[in-house]
Amino acid sequence: MSTEPTNPETPGQGSPKRVAYMTLCGLPVSIELAWPFRASTSGSDLYSLHAKVWLEGTEGLHAQVAVNLTQVMMKQAFASMEPADTESASVNAVRSNVDDKQLEFVKSAKRVPVPLSSRYYDFKKRRMTFHRATDEQLAAFLRRKVYWLGHKLGAGEVRVAEPADLEYLGATSEQMLGLAKSSLMDAGLIEMARGWAKPLEKLLAQGEAIEAETRAELQALEAKHEYERG
Repeated sequence: MSTEPTNPETPGQGSPKRVAYMTLCGLPVSIELAWPFRASTSGSDLYSLHAKVWLEGTEGLHAQVAVNLTQVMMKQAFASMEPADTESASVNAVRSNVDDKQLEFVKSAKRVPVPLSSRYYDFKKRRMTFHRATDEQLAAFLRRKVYWLGHKLGAGEVRVAEPADLEYLGATSEQMLGLAKSSLMDAGLIEMARGWAKPLEKLLAQGEAIEAETRAELQALEAKHEYERG
């Protein structure tokens, strides 16, 4: 997630704020949530939260989505539908749909559904579960996050163990901080203090390779949707 100075001061109040995130597949996105969740007008048991998702590093590619939450999931997983209880899960459902190539980024788009469903809920442990990333995946995620959010999107520094990222990745704070040190800081790629990381020149020198990874992932996503259209 982006650093705190660029995050919404109070989620759900005022104009929607656009916040940057890294996805596990390697695509940097910015997400704007238009609170609140609204009850369906079609008679279903869904509550929907409209959102807009920009693909960073492109000229205006975006997707318009509706995060759909059933009454059953709302009662099982969340204390309320307020941002304090549902914001991270909503963001992570969007990120997981990007990882699964379910969203297509175009210049103009119809709104598509993003289910915030029991697929993401561990009933036994009573918590949201989006990914179970390996250490290798976590290290790659951190490298891309610090480069894209810290350098390309201008945040300067990023929080290594961001709570929404921990939920999204299925990781612990200790795991993320340890990997940031062993995989990035010890390699001279970042400077880290108090759990925040800044990119160093050695990481910026890898920018062409990191952006090539992003382009390859975008090409795979576009190929998947082109195939589905026939």
